[in-house]
Amino acid sequence: MNAAGSQRVDTIVVGAGLAGSLSALALCGRGHKVLILDKGDPPAGASAVAAGIVNPYTGIRARPIWRHDEAWAAFLEMLRVADASALFAPTGILRPAGDEVQARIFEESARTLGDRAVWLTPGAARERIPRLVMHGGALLIRRGGMIRPGQLVHAVLAQCKRLGAQLMERTHVDSFGEDGRSAYVTVGRQRLCASRVVLAPGYGWRRFAALDKLNLHAIKGQVVWVRRPRVLPHSVNIPISGHGYVAPQGDLLVVGTSYERSFHHVGPTEEESRRILERAALMWPPLVNATRVGVDAGVRVTTPRTRLPICGPVPGFKRAWVFTGLGSKGLLMSSLVARSLPEYLENPSAVPPVLSPTLR
Repeated sequence: MNAAGSQRVDTIVVGAGLAGSLSALALCGRGHKVLILDKGDPPAGASAVAAGIVNPYTGIRARPIWRHDEAWAAFLEMLRVADASALFAPTGILRPAGDEVQARIFEESARTLGDRAVWLTPGAARERIPRLVMHGGALLIRRGGMIRPGQLVHAVLAQCKRLGAQLMERTHVDSFGEDGRSAYVTVGRQRLCASRVVLAPGYGWRRFAALDKLNLHAIKGQVVWVRRPRVLPHSVNIPISGHGYVAPQGDLLVVGTSYERSFHHVGPTEEESRRILERAALMWPPLVNATRVGVDAGVRVTTPRTRLPICGPVPGFKRAWVFTGLGSKGLLMSSLVARSLPEYLENPSAVPPVLSPTLR
């Protein structure tokens, strides 16, 4: 039967995290009839745990991410379309240099990035973040900021529904497949059909045999919530990124993150919480005495070598697609890839080869 009973559905999107919700939004914006299925109450998993730092210039060298200008433009466009611009705080990002070598690299990056970033002396950096520890100065990335991913997903899904999409929560998809004319998913004994299926299951990719063969890795990430120390006024809302990160969220700070490539369960651990705080305190010592109020953990999906998402037909299929592997750049990569998804579905050859799904 059709996914929506007697109503024709063009696309079924499985998963309502960043990749799934933004895919649905892009498709709805092109007039597609979309059904979104999620096994829980979105947002969940990595989309709910992330601190929400939006940074086009990452790594120890602050190098631009893939198609960084397009990704930034796609992110801002997505906020506008989702009526979610007010959720984004364009605070910039402060990156203290960890040693003399990184200080030289950051100074050069500031010259290369032009008005997107500026190099600050230690005094100027500490005017922004009191008691910040650094070697030689800090890189202020002006093109960046923060948004709570959970709030964003809620806003995007609400806009999808206003555009006519259907959302079925707490719906466990058992399998997917296709025939010559349509694609389908099975939910219990029911088969839901559409012209296409887009699978954006995040860490749930392993539940599907055809996806479990893809070249994907799982990385567990943990964050610790602490009360904002008095030394950091409430007027200071710029995140710090160096030995981990510190992201202000009202009366609290989100401190992260871990990159656990081997783990036995997806929940947080005391050992990792202690390690995260000790590491972050190297760049901002007031964390040593900060009061913990909570801890979260989630699993990112990433692709070895490219560290880019995958988007394209599942190997062996034509109408069943997969979009996952956002890694730690999910807010920008999901916006960039989802914006082009309608075009990709109509013309699979338009998918950049670097994004094509591959097998292990």
